[in-house]
Amino acid sequence: MDMRKVVNEAVDVLINVPPDKVDEVLGKIKEGLVGKHKVYTAEELLAMANEQVACLRQRLGELVAKGKVTQEQIDAIVTCLESKREAAIAKVANVPIIGTHLPILAAISKDFLTASVQMLMAKYIGNDGTNYLTDDEITDEVELPEGIAWWLTDVEDGQQFCTDKTTPEDEKTIIEDQGRLRVIATGAIALDIHTDVLARHNVDATGSRFKDAGKVPNLCRGGGEPRLYYSSVDHVSAKWGSASCSSYI
Repeated sequence: MDMRKVVNEAVDVLINVPPDKVDEVLGKIKEGLVGKHKVYTAEELLAMANEQVACLRQRLGELVAKGKVTQEQIDAIVTCLESKREAAIAKVANVPIIGTHLPILAAISKDFLTASVQMLMAKYIGNDGTNYLTDDEITDEVELPEGIAWWLTDVEDGQQFCTDKTTPEDEKTIIEDQGRLRVIATGAIALDIHTDVLARHNVDATGSRFKDAGKVPNLCRGGGEPRLYYSSVDHVSAKWGSASCSSYI
């Protein structure tokens, strides 16, 4: 949520309000905010964070027997996320965010665990995911904090762009103009792991690129499975949208 934008819009409305109507209008503005936004307590966020870590433990644990990950890697990921959990919770606790946004989301670096391995944790109608991209040709454009895993905060899953009016390139500009950050490829994978996003729409990850500047990785449905594939930066579809967040921690 961009509080500066909210305040500026409220000021624009109040400037022309007669003095005897100010309290009434302020009340309506407050009602609008409450209706569209949600406030999470630290306790609610802690429970959500712990649930996501437990989910990762379980799904990564299933890959140990397949030789895709080691227990040492799982422990390292969990330790990293737990070390950052308090800071992530402090970022969004008791702060109004848009009700459709996810307050926190656990994601893993592709440099520690490849997108191909992470996609094995993605699910759609009971089927495991597949990466159709070459791992070493996926690059992240967003400046990321140190660590092998991060918490994304105040995450919008791309629903706002599910129209036939904007391209990933347009959405990149809009996200930046909103003062937000673009979600990277493994952040899109995390959305599938922790939410039912693919039941609603596909996700462009404009925070990353595949091969060149003209292609963005995406999380999509195909053949009854979740797929990591790519979109052209100029494609338009009401079934696709670029995800964003307020921070990476």
